[in-house]
Amino acid sequence: MQSKSKNQKSKRKCKLFLFLLIIICVVIVDFFSKRFVLQNLQFNEPIVFIENFWQWRLVFNPGAAFSLLADAGGWQKYFFMATTLLISGYLFYLLLKELHKTWQSVGFSLILGGAIANLIDRFLYGAVVDFIDWHYYDKFYYPTFNLADSAVCLGVFLVMMNIIFFDKN
Repeated sequence: MQSKSKNQKSKRKCKLFLFLLIIICVVIVDFFSKRFVLQNLQFNEPIVFIENFWQWRLVFNPGAAFSLLADAGGWQKYFFMATTLLISGYLFYLLLKELHKTWQSVGFSLILGGAIANLIDRFLYGAVVDFIDWHYYDKFYYPTFNLADSAVCLGVFLVMMNIIFFDKN
C-alpha cells in the first residue's frame, strides 16, 4: 500500500517538474526573443519578413491584449501587474490541484509562462514588448504580439479543448 502511495507521489512530482519546465521554457524563449528584438530593431520601423503578410516591428504596449487601456495614463501598469499576479497565483493553484489532467495542465503552464514573461516586461520596461506584426496588404492589421502572447493563446486553446472534449464534470 505504501509503495503505491510513493509511486503516485513520484509521478505527481515528475508531472509538476515537467509543467514547471514548460513555464520556465516559455519565459526564457520569450525573454531572449525580446532581447534580440530590442538589440536589432528600431522602434516602429518594420522589417518585412513575408511581403504583404508578416513583418517584424518593435512596439511597446502599456495596455492589455489588443492595447486595451493603452492610453490610460500610467496607472494601468500597476493594475495589470497586480491582476497578472493574482490570476497567475490562481492558475498555479489549479495546476497543482489538477495535475492529472495533462492537457489542461500543459495549457495552464503555457498561460503562466506567457503571463510571467509579459509581467517581466512591465517590470523592466513599463510596457510589454511586441514585435510580430501580421497584416493583409494594407487592408487588415492584426494587433502586434510576441511569443508570450502566443503561449497564452495556445494555453487557453488547450484548456478549452480539455473542458469541451475531456473533462467529465
